[in-house]
Amino acid sequence: MNDQQKLHTTYADLLDDTSDPALTYLVQNMDTLAHGPQPPSSLNWSTISNLHKTQTDEAHVRTSADYLVSSPRSGWIRRRTRFGVGLAAAVLLLSILAGSLLFSTHLDLFQTLQKPSMHITLVTSQSGSAPTQEALEQARTILLNRFNYFGLTDSKVTIVNTSGQTRLLVDTVQFGNNDQEVFSTLLETGTIQAWDTGPAGILQPGVTFHADNYAQYNPGGKPGFANQDFNPQAFSAIQDKQSGAYNVSFAMQGSATQRFQQYTAAHIGDVLTITLDDKVITSGVIQSTITGPGVIAGNFTQQQAKALVATLTSGALPIHLKAV
Repeated sequence: MNDQQKLHTTYADLLDDTSDPALTYLVQNMDTLAHGPQPPSSLNWSTISNLHKTQTDEAHVRTSADYLVSSPRSGWIRRRTRFGVGLAAAVLLLSILAGSLLFSTHLDLFQTLQKPSMHITLVTSQSGSAPTQEALEQARTILLNRFNYFGLTDSKVTIVNTSGQTRLLVDTVQFGNNDQEVFSTLLETGTIQAWDTGPAGILQPGVTFHADNYAQYNPGGKPGFANQDFNPQAFSAIQDKQSGAYNVSFAMQGSATQRFQQYTAAHIGDVLTITLDDKVITSGVIQSTITGPGVIAGNFTQQQAKALVATLTSGALPIHLKAV
């Protein structure tokens, strides 16, 4: 292979691999000269490199010149260099991401360790026989589900028996912002009931509900709807766009869906009061037939609403517990 053929091969390789417009233009001109009747004798790597410097800025020339003076097999070297740079960038990016993740994990762990712990002892509050082990295990599972749903994923609930009395020990962390009120909700039995309290029976949230006072509106002194009628997966915290307060949406399930629609259609103007463990959480006038989800309008904080959703979603405890 003569010098002219070697130059042609070199130029072909460069044209195949380069994406630099200035270098492409230069190589095309050199290729034309090399195939002319009188190819210049000065066409070598040094000449090409110097000519290329006039076609592009200094920063770009340094990169292109490196490719040009590496080897006549510039195509392979260029591809390998690209791959090497890409691989190096990928490794660098992964290192940064890993470092960021490690830092974030350590930061979360540090923040968790910095939070003061809270220890709560629960005992059964109902009189009579002691709860069965099955009931205790079920209560433990429900409590853990509530804590996890709320975001206290590191909480622990342990069943212990001391001095003949069974206790549930709760280990969790404090998080501020009325955490005592939130824990009170999370530790509720979780019995939700909907009552008809008549045309003038609006009650304030937090007051104790006395069913006997509204027996005339509730046949047999029983609520119109209870836990088994509410869809546990439909509870969600929603924010009122105007006031900024949080409410909790709900929906019925099964046959209760149609019953609730019929009930609200027949009791427009009456007050529907919803209670949690005999405490009023919302009380409002039925203004129209409710064919879909309803709203527990309690003007809650975000944490209060989330704690209520966690409690209702996880279901009622099979036993009554109180903190000691």
